[in-house]
Amino acid sequence: DLKFSIGEELARAGNGGEDAPQNGDTEPTPSDALWHSKRAAREETDLVNPAENVIAAATALDSAARILVFGLGEDGLHAILFGHRIAQLGLPVTVQRDVALALPPLLGLAHGDVLFVLSEHGAHPELMPLLRAARAAGARVISVTRHTLNPLRNQADIELLVSAHADEPHIEAMAFRTAMQHLLDRLVLRLWQSQRGRREQFSRIRDHLQHPESL
Repeated sequence: DLKFSIGEELARAGNGGEDAPQNGDTEPTPSDALWHSKRAAREETDLVNPAENVIAAATALDSAARILVFGLGEDGLHAILFGHRIAQLGLPVTVQRDVALALPPLLGLAHGDVLFVLSEHGAHPELMPLLRAARAAGARVISVTRHTLNPLRNQADIELLVSAHADEPHIEAMAFRTAMQHLLDRLVLRLWQSQRGRREQFSRIRDHLQHPESL
C-alpha cells in the first residue's frame, strides 16, 4: 500500500554506510535487493490468489458465528494481528497460538463457523487434529500457507497462498512475511468494504482507542 511504499522508499533513500552505493557503484544494495524481493513476493501472491478466493474467504468469515484464528511460531504473530483487525470490524474472533489453549474455542465451533489457520509450510503435525475437530463440528477451514503442496492446504475448504522467492534465504524469509501480511490485509480490506456496519464498528472502536477517556 501507499504507506508501506513510502516507508520503504524513505528507508532506502536515507540508508548510509555499507548499504549506500559508492562513487557511482550501480550494483544493487542489500536494501534494494530486499525491496525488490518484497515487491515481487507481493505481486506473486496477488497472482496466485484470484479475487474469487479472497471473496470466498471473506464471505465465510462474514457469515460465521464464531471464528478461531490459529498460528504457531512466527505465523502466530500474523494470527494475532489479523485477529485484532477483524475484531475491530466486529467479527466474533478468538486467536490462539497454543494447541491446548485452542481446544476450548475449537470444540465450541459449529456448522458455518470458521477455523482460520496460518502455517508457512502447512505440515506441522499438531495442525491435523485441529482440522479434524473443526470438520467434525461442521466448521469450514481456511488455510494460509506457502504456495506449495502441503497437508494443510490439501485439507482446507478455502486456500489462500503466499509466494516468495529470493536467492538469499534470509531475504526470502522477510519477503514471505511481507507477502503474507499483504494478503491478510487484502482480506481485511475486503471485509471492511463488504458492509457499512463493519465500517461503522471500525470507526467506533478507533475513536475509543484514540480517546480512551470516552469509555
